[in-house]
Amino acid sequence: MMETYINSAVKPRFNLEIPLEPVIYSRMFLEILAEEGVEPVKLLTGTGLSVADLADPANLITVTQQVRIYANIAKFSERSIVGLLQGQRIMPHHHGVWGYAMQTAANLGQAIRIFNQYFDVAGPIARQILQIDSKLARWQSLDVLPIEPARRVGIEEMLSGNFNLCKQLTAGKFKLKTLRLDYPAPNGKEHYEELFQCPVLFDQNIIEMSFDASLLNLKLKNADPESQRICEQRCRELLDRLGRGVDIVDRVRRIVYENPCDRRDVDSVASTLCMSARTLRRHLQLANTSFRKVLNEVQEALAIDYLSSTDLSVDEIAFLLGYSDTSNFRHAFKQWTDLTPSSYRKLHK
Repeated sequence: MMETYINSAVKPRFNLEIPLEPVIYSRMFLEILAEEGVEPVKLLTGTGLSVADLADPANLITVTQQVRIYANIAKFSERSIVGLLQGQRIMPHHHGVWGYAMQTAANLGQAIRIFNQYFDVAGPIARQILQIDSKLARWQSLDVLPIEPARRVGIEEMLSGNFNLCKQLTAGKFKLKTLRLDYPAPNGKEHYEELFQCPVLFDQNIIEMSFDASLLNLKLKNADPESQRICEQRCRELLDRLGRGVDIVDRVRRIVYENPCDRRDVDSVASTLCMSARTLRRHLQLANTSFRKVLNEVQEALAIDYLSSTDLSVDEIAFLLGYSDTSNFRHAFKQWTDLTPSSYRKLHK
């Protein structure tokens, strides 16, 4: 059975007021809107930023500022698909060392793994995961910051950029089977199928690009294991710096959400955080919680999502949450909610 993740409404993983976002993406938006005759000051309305702030590639902006820029784009741009246009202009080198790590990967699958693992270095507006069954790969965007009207612009930029990245890395060989989006069809929806070259489905319960899993084996022309190792080390250092703006409990919660059920143990999570299990337990104790408590919170949230949003059986949900015995899951769920799984589903679906 394939591991399944359901998008959950969770609080932002990062402090929205700490500078985390590279300015290059906002600067590129300035250039696109300048082509329409939109003055830069309009794009930066309410951000406290100046054009000079975006000119220095070493500068970072806050998530709040980035979201306000997205909202200004939606307000002032006459083109309803400006986010799609932006994504098509983003090249691997625009991502800096993160982009070079992807370019030097052995194949597309490894490049996407690097993309997902270090996605936060480009700004923590979402989580990216890849699911693979025997024939189909599903690249999903979860926990997108739910701030309108900026949300669609951000999603368009992200997915168009993802698609363009894979086309660039594979010399045009990358092709999608379907694109699913969780918002209504906008004006100019025909441009979506023109750009992504596949059926595009709106008003879905997920944001997902699906493609033939065999494409993950496409070899990349700039593959260089040593360069990739060096670039990934730099990405880890960048994430560690970003992590200083993240609560340890939220970091653990995020990793548990992302990991498959057989890698939600304390040793696996501690390894991802580059620390020992003992050190992780100590950090969590200082935060007045424990690994078991965080794990239970995640399992409860996932169980509630599965029961209210899917037709999975209770046995299947127990399996996905890592329970070898369904009765143990039923007992745990009753402790969490005072209801049996079946009773909860009847009340909430």
